Amino acid sequence: METKLTLRIDDRLVARAKKRARASGRSLSRLVADMLSSLEAGEGAGAVEPTPRTDALRGALRGLAPGGGAARDGRRP
Repeated sequence: METKLTLRIDDRLVARAKKRARASGRSLSRLVADMLSSLEAGEGAGAVEPTPRTDALRGALRGLAPGGGAARDGRRP
């Protein structure tokens, strides 16, 4: 069974949430439900699915040493 829920949330936050939902291919209702489910499961805020931008950056820094130099093996990505 699903229940309709009314929330009072700042307009700017709603706009950002809608944008995030669109970027992940979900409705705002599904995004909120997924976040609430992750809290219930004890996963916390870190359990939110990464956005397409985050996915695109995954591994981008692999092989770089701190300070932006090449890794110890001399390779550059």
